[in-house]
Amino acid sequence: MELLRMILSLTYRSVWGRLSIEESTLRVSQIGGCILRSTFMKMPILNQPEPQRCMTYLPGRINQVGIVGHSEGGMIAPMVAARMPELGFIVLLAGPGIPIDELIVTQIGLFALEAGASDEEAEVLRAMHRTIHQVLNTQEDRAEIFTSIGAYFDGLSDADRGLLGWSRSMLNAVIESRMTPWWRYFLTFDPAVYLEQVDCPVLALNGNRDLNVPAAENLAAIERILGAAGNADYRVVELSGLNHMLNANGEGEPADTNLAIETISSEALALVSSWVGEQVGLAPGGTAVGEGFAALPQLLSLEPNYPNPFNGATIIGYHLPSDGAVELSLYNLAGQRVATLVRRVLEAGSHAVQWDGTDAAGNPAASGAYIFQLRAGAQIVAGRLLLVR
Repeated sequence: MELLRMILSLTYRSVWGRLSIEESTLRVSQIGGCILRSTFMKMPILNQPEPQRCMTYLPGRINQVGIVGHSEGGMIAPMVAARMPELGFIVLLAGPGIPIDELIVTQIGLFALEAGASDEEAEVLRAMHRTIHQVLNTQEDRAEIFTSIGAYFDGLSDADRGLLGWSRSMLNAVIESRMTPWWRYFLTFDPAVYLEQVDCPVLALNGNRDLNVPAAENLAAIERILGAAGNADYRVVELSGLNHMLNANGEGEPADTNLAIETISSEALALVSSWVGEQVGLAPGGTAVGEGFAALPQLLSLEPNYPNPFNGATIIGYHLPSDGAVELSLYNLAGQRVATLVRRVLEAGSHAVQWDGTDAAGNPAASGAYIFQLRAGAQIVAGRLLLVR
């Protein structure tokens, strides 16, 4: 899938569930694209400077600039668009449309049901989190927050307490986790505040298997807000069979890490590429190779694994210039093969595979540095990663 040089991509990722900024880099890719990559932020995203700094750098250097934001990036894109009316377009990939405190409650219930909870258990869990959020959004004093939420917990019937399955210490731990400045800000965030200020063209898409940002409610909200605000140039699309990452791997981690995983659906990529092409005046199916676009990788190469270091699972991206047999294996520093992640015939293009930190026998690998080696025909490239237990 071709990359369009005018796309500014905002990709926000969660590392082991922690909200922290680990890197933020602005780079110009080999095909001329400006890409801003960042993880979750310690600071409230409204005050986060990187997206706007990038946006003020680009005009005058690139004919037209747009933003593609995934998940929390789908929150930031409208924020930047509201501040910068000269923006050409925004694409919201699994971006929220309903208030975040409401979204989190919905999300928690869906994940509980997916994990096997009964409808009654999920409802008690939703009600508990709804109360926590309401108190956090209306009270400031720390002692009063714990007292108010504790009073609700103490007032639960024995039956509901049993369905919830929380101890007092667990309740306090959940409250404490929501007391950080980032969470306090996050729970008050309403996407409507910024979406209703967006005047540029908008594409919003999500998969109907998304449990993090459920497609039906959030896409409907985005469509309703944009329409009510008078923005007539938008498109809302729900894609069948895709999860929050817009792939068909399922919500959980793939059970068989020896198979290359789909990072993002080709259907989603084609839709975004076609729509953005329309916004910037490219003919459908146009390649514009002579203008600096690249249809396929030119060299066998590896991406740095992400995250790195890691303590759970990491993703290794790699690029193949031609079809053929491929092997991607991991070795310890003594040269012993630890695991083979890929051994199959693949088409030319970009691929990715996950390593969950286990060896070929399924046992946890020891902490330390490992070499990952990609072999295709007579060519070999290698990289280095660090597993931290």
